[in-house]
Amino acid sequence: MAEAAWEATWKLPPALCPLFVFLFFTSIYLTTLSLTALSVDRYLSAAFPVQYRQRRRAAHAAVAAAGSWAAALGHCSVVYVAQPGPAGN
Repeated sequence: MAEAAWEATWKLPPALCPLFVFLFFTSIYLTTLSLTALSVDRYLSAAFPVQYRQRRRAAHAAVAAAGSWAAALGHCSVVYVAQPGPAGN
């Protein structure tokens, strides 16, 4: 948003540009994955109320959350591997 307010130029230190992009897209991926996991959880609890309640564990939720974080961080880490654009971009 700051870039849009500054007429599409990056006025912050150059090191913050990839960090900003990384955090921006990571938050989008984490939100999407979290909502997907929540939807699957609610579907299973509505479709199979007795069986799902007996098999539901906090450890499964922790593994799903850790997997979501790992997937989002791994996918968005390409920002630091990719070549930066020309200076002043």
